[in-house]
Amino acid sequence: MLVEPAAVEEEVIVVKPRVRKLANQFNFCERAALTYNFPRRSVETQTIPPPRANFGSTALQCIIFDFYQEDYARKMREKEEEKPKRLRKKKEKHPKSAQQIHDEQLAQRIREAWAILERLVNQNIYDDIAQDYRYWDDPSDEFREGMGSLLPLWRFQFEPMRSHAVCDMQWNPHYQDLFAVAYGSLDFTKQQKEGCVCLYSIKNPAYPEYAVVTESPIICIDVYKETPYLICVGCYDGNVCVYNAQLSLESSYQYKSDSVRDKHSNIVWEVRWGARLIDGEASFFSVSGDGRVVQWAVMPGELRATTIIELRAPAAPVPGPDGTLITVNSCGSSICFHPEKADIFLVGTEDGAIHTCSLKYNRSYVRSCQAHHMPVYRINYNYFNNSIYASCSGDWRVKIWEDGRDEPLFMFELGSPVGDVKWAPYSSTVFAACTADGKVYVFDLNVNKYRPICVQAVVSKKAKKLTRLDFNPKLPVIVCGDTKGTCHVLKLSPNLRVMVKPPKKAQATDQRTLQIIKLDKLLTLVRDPPFTPGVVEEKFEDD
Repeated sequence: MLVEPAAVEEEVIVVKPRVRKLANQFNFCERAALTYNFPRRSVETQTIPPPRANFGSTALQCIIFDFYQEDYARKMREKEEEKPKRLRKKKEKHPKSAQQIHDEQLAQRIREAWAILERLVNQNIYDDIAQDYRYWDDPSDEFREGMGSLLPLWRFQFEPMRSHAVCDMQWNPHYQDLFAVAYGSLDFTKQQKEGCVCLYSIKNPAYPEYAVVTESPIICIDVYKETPYLICVGCYDGNVCVYNAQLSLESSYQYKSDSVRDKHSNIVWEVRWGARLIDGEASFFSVSGDGRVVQWAVMPGELRATTIIELRAPAAPVPGPDGTLITVNSCGSSICFHPEKADIFLVGTEDGAIHTCSLKYNRSYVRSCQAHHMPVYRINYNYFNNSIYASCSGDWRVKIWEDGRDEPLFMFELGSPVGDVKWAPYSSTVFAACTADGKVYVFDLNVNKYRPICVQAVVSKKAKKLTRLDFNPKLPVIVCGDTKGTCHVLKLSPNLRVMVKPPKKAQATDQRTLQIIKLDKLLTLVRDPPFTPGVVEEKFEDD
């Protein structure tokens, strides 16, 4: 029987595609990133227990202090060992025994007792001078208004330094009867081989309280105001040193510049202590004949030098042997810092220029003016007005300047090279100057704007010359030095130290305010209004 094709049902197999299971996107991990973790194993060891003991003590201040002293000494030894061999301090070949230390301490106590006895004997010998110093005033001042005199008191001289000159001197800022003296030589044709740093006290005119002989003549000196036993000096050979008057003379200088790397290549003409650095270290500045102003940081055990500015001469560059142009440096001769702005300082040069410089901008000068025709020997700011300063030079002139002006307010010609000029700390219009012909000039601009109120010969101009002078900050005396190593202490007469009387309506006004008002009245008669004094331009304030 035949079946029709339509009646036969064909069986159709439907193949469904395989659906891929999606990975959990929130908990996905890669097999290649998995690492094998080793199973943990515990290892046990058995040791002998450490010995134990009970201890009790009281931590007193002295015990803590001794511990810190030992720890500090240990750190200093480690720091000394880390230094190169050339910077390490030489160790003593034979350490001192306990008996030697005891003998030195006993000798020190004996020296102190003898020093007191020596003062008593000298005060009896110089009793007349001590009485004049304390009580005597020139009675003739009452009959000569506007004129004064200087009374000679003591003369200080160190016998080994009779052939040396007093190159610099300064009263101690803390002890009113103590002053420091630098002995060197200003005669460069017959230069001395050694110098000396001395500390004199008016309680003992016979012998210095402190004296140390140096390997090179000392040209300049400055006493640190914060710690008055630290004295920085500048030498003839270009080195700078820091002396500690509290140490024994066996230790000599405490710090000294490296003679190979960090030193000046010419005479150091003046040194001045500056403000402390950011880290708290003390620092001082030096100016030399090589045309550099260098800042010295007093680090533990060493001095680090940083060149602040190089003084450029106005002359054109000179061609060298190989054809290159060489700029000529100007020789620096003096430096003075602004009393309020620690980053502003004045530099005097041997060609007579005075440059105003800034520590924030050392590429060039802030201001510059041709002040004198010969080397500028000293620059000194007024104690009551920080925009007024005086300068002296070898061209026989003393000039009074104001910041921002190219022309001096006052000019005085003294007929001889002027070695030093200083403002009086008690009056805003009084200043003194010493000259090479052995005279001391005292000016009071409030009394006479053209002539000095006192001219007195201190030494003979044929045999000696006056080099430096300084006002005592508290006592009515000045000290000046000559070329034969003698320091002369002079007392100011009453007319040279007149104080300002307060007006009736303002009796409670202090003396400093009255001195400032007195100087401002004097300046209004001299300067051309309107004028705004300024030290630094605006572009240097934000540097």
